[in-house]
Amino acid sequence: MAALLPCRYWQVLHRLPIRAMALPSAIATAFAGVIVGGQGFMAYARMTADAAAQATLDAAERQMHGAAQGGESITTLTPQLVSIASMVAFTMFTPLGLLATYLAVSGLVRVASVVTDDAIGDPVLSPF
Repeated sequence: MAALLPCRYWQVLHRLPIRAMALPSAIATAFAGVIVGGQGFMAYARMTADAAAQATLDAAERQMHGAAQGGESITTLTPQLVSIASMVAFTMFTPLGLLATYLAVSGLVRVASVVTDDAIGDPVLSPF
């Protein structure tokens, strides 16, 4: 946990093996982002796919009962486009997606910093 602190605090906590724990901490952070993001995305994708499928079924029902608006056709284009855009929408526009993206990216930045022998804490809290 101390490896997440800004580097300026690492010297104050010199009794703790912070540098030795920087890599496991960074990997755990990235892994947490992937796990949280994967589970959250699956729930989000299921919800958006269900909504898109329901919209297609509603259009088919309106067409079957003659209530379709000016040439409304039944197509799977909308569900396909929703499925394509769902990853971007999840990562950019949902709180859980933003958190998962931050955890994964900051963990990868910290792994890269440890590999290049310039370990840092959390990238937002630790100025470069």
